[in-house]
Amino acid sequence: RSSAVTLNQAADAALRTAPGSITSIDLDDDDDDRRGNVLRWDIDITGKDGKQHELRVDAKTGKVTVDHDDDGDDRDDRADDRDDDRDDRDDRDGD
Repeated sequence: RSSAVTLNQAADAALRTAPGSITSIDLDDDDDDRRGNVLRWDIDITGKDGKQHELRVDAKTGKVTVDHDDDGDDRDDRADDRDDDRDDRDDRDGD
């Protein structure tokens, strides 16, 4: 499938959301997305602050959404343990 939003356009949009350096970018036909078959750019950025950002850019509209920001806090706000690490503690303080 082709994308209306080019790789460079997706990269620019992502960097406006999370300034830094792109470490990975790929076009993904995400058939496991809840909305159905959505073509998007998946972009990983190491921010100027050193944090890791996982962004999604809709390949049709160019809209940027944050898939995941890694702030070092492995606790998840949901009570379902999904996306928690094994110890479910805040790793920002070195524990």
